[in-house]
Amino acid sequence: AILQGDHEKALRLAGAAAGLQDVSETRMLDFVVNQLGSLEDSITVVGDEEAEKLIADGRAMSVPEILAMVGYHGRFDL
Repeated sequence: AILQGDHEKALRLAGAAAGLQDVSETRMLDFVVNQLGSLEDSITVVGDEEAEKLIADGRAMSVPEILAMVGYHGRFDL
């Protein structure tokens, strides 16, 4: 999303990644998060208040919602 210039999606996905890490009670996503480019540009583009909202929206997403956002349309069972 960052590379495509989709700043809103990048921030939602960052929130989703943080939410998944919280739910799993692991640090399994640290490697992925540390490999991402900085979200500073995205925050600057959308503004601090909107960035906080987008990250919070991402944290609240369900796994199926996250998968749909990244383009996965297969079957997913919890």
